[in-house]
Amino acid sequence: MLTLVAFYPKRSLALADERLRRQSCAVKDFADECVQSGLARFVDLSVADSINFKNYNSPDDLPGTT
Repeated sequence: MLTLVAFYPKRSLALADERLRRQSCAVKDFADECVQSGLARFVDLSVADSINFKNYNSPDDLPGTT
């Protein structure tokens, strides 16, 4: 299983805003563009590190909302 963990700098907000206006919402494409623009970099983490992260895709995924 491949896990994407991401932290983006505030400088990437303009890029995110522009992509959303174009309805280009693919996170992978945003991440690639951030890397190409020098705003971010990809770092490989070990599978063991994945236990430190939880997947949240909607408010229903938050603890205490079920």
